Amino acid sequence: MNQQLTEKEQTYLVELLKERLGTQREQIYHSDTSAFKDQMKEEAAMLRSLIAKFAEEPKLKTGT
Repeated sequence: MNQQLTEKEQTYLVELLKERLGTQREQIYHSDTSAFKDQMKEEAAMLRSLIAKFAEEPKLKTGT
């Protein structure tokens, strides 16, 4: 899937992903079950990967 994002869209998406990553960290910290913690850690790793990809990817389409 190839989608073009404006600079604003890309910036907003990265902000949302970072916000969700913060929520994941809280859930991991407060979780009592190891299975749930493991699932949250996997999701956090995926969020970090997505943040890195979108933060580094050149702006695909100019827009305001």
